[in-house]
Amino acid sequence: MVWSTRPDLAAALKKISSEALTVMVNAGYSVPESTLEVLNRHLLSTPPDQFTVEKINSIIQSQPALPNSIDQTLPPSITSISPSSIASFPLRLSHSDTYTGHRTVLVGDAAHTIHPLAGQGLNMGLADVRSLANSLEKAKKTGMDLGSELAIRDYPKERYFENHLMLSATDHLNQIFGARNGVVNWIRGTGLDVINEVGWVKKVFMAGAGAGVKVTGTGARTDRAKTGEAGLGWQGLLANAVEGAGQLRGVVGGVASMAGDMIKSSMRRGPGQGPGRL
Repeated sequence: MVWSTRPDLAAALKKISSEALTVMVNAGYSVPESTLEVLNRHLLSTPPDQFTVEKINSIIQSQPALPNSIDQTLPPSITSISPSSIASFPLRLSHSDTYTGHRTVLVGDAAHTIHPLAGQGLNMGLADVRSLANSLEKAKKTGMDLGSELAIRDYPKERYFENHLMLSATDHLNQIFGARNGVVNWIRGTGLDVINEVGWVKKVFMAGAGAGVKVTGTGARTDRAKTGEAGLGWQGLLANAVEGAGQLRGVVGGVASMAGDMIKSSMRRGPGQGPGRL
């Protein structure tokens, strides 16, 4: 399981007990966003040994619960976490300018690193290896030097743009889902529901993300988005709308960029076409 969060929260979560972390993981799926914010404030201001299961449950019980009318689709509860399995890693987007050098070739994470939210890092690496193997097989049949750049020139042409498309799409998805504002939450949740219901749109996104990717649009966060920001009053709603204007601009720009990348990809998938980076 990957929990993507801020560096300060990641450091604090690593310091609490595995029992407390288990409760926090389950809370991340089941409590309102406002309750998570309260939990995070206490997490950062409380010594790790005092941020206990009892304290977490007490905070959750003191906060408003999600309305019973909301039909949440939640994963099974986590029962325990092995302390030795808890670790944190910085999330960075990177893409090498070139995949080949003097008798050298880069594949997988050596060539590109991606945010794990889409689960596509391994798939991209396997696709790299398959493409490279095909290039080497062709070179072998023609008696070429397998260590030369000429022998593997088809590999970067085939994979560079495809990988860049996935990196771009995932980075924009991270920005979209990272926004925490009532207006943006509603648009994001509604947009996912539309994508899930409109078959041809759903297929376009699945084709861009790779086989096996499914956009459900019915998770707990989508349900929370539909509830709005009840209880804030008109002042809170107005403040959220003003704050969300800048975030919404970035979300719209991200969606437009993703759509543009997908169109470019479909136009460049003809025989012999590639990014021309080498």
